[in-house]
Amino acid sequence: MSVEGGGRKESVSGRQQQARELEDLEDELQAAEDAKLRLEVNMHALKAQYDRDVAGLEELEEESKRSLLKQLREMEEELQDELKHDRAIAVNARNKLQGYLRGLEQEVEIANKVKEDDVKQYQKLAAQMKDFQHEVEKARIALKEMAAAVKDNEKRVKNLEAERSVSLKLENQRLVLERQDKEMRDKLQELEGQN
Repeated sequence: MSVEGGGRKESVSGRQQQARELEDLEDELQAAEDAKLRLEVNMHALKAQYDRDVAGLEELEEESKRSLLKQLREMEEELQDELKHDRAIAVNARNKLQGYLRGLEQEVEIANKVKEDDVKQYQKLAAQMKDFQHEVEKARIALKEMAAAVKDNEKRVKNLEAERSVSLKLENQRLVLERQDKEMRDKLQELEGQN
């Protein structure tokens, strides 16, 4: 009886351990999915910021070009008017315009670099997103395997408990038969003693 009781305790303990492991795996899966959601939010935010930055830079570039062309036309008209009076002033103005153009080119280069950095960051986040999806899929497979193993173990435990129940019934029947046999022997001895 003590061996059977110990076996029952071990099977219950094993099921509890498997249940805890299953809960831990579910917690890890939930954490991975939460991290995936946060990464998706960050990616969407970064893409939206990237689109806004690109649109803003393109608009700024176009506005700067229009303003520059307008200034250029105005300055050329002024140069045309002032060329007769003071050629030196016209030369200085052209130099100033060229300096402004160089500054604009530098701004465009910086803007292009910012766009390249944003693209790299977006690609990095996309790669991390792919890795998280892979880890989540692995966790789901492990969870299914663990659930199948728990179900199989529960089935085995039920079969063992059924077998033990049958053994207990047979043992009880044997004890009853032995007790009845002893009672019959006692009665026979009693009757023989009376004779």
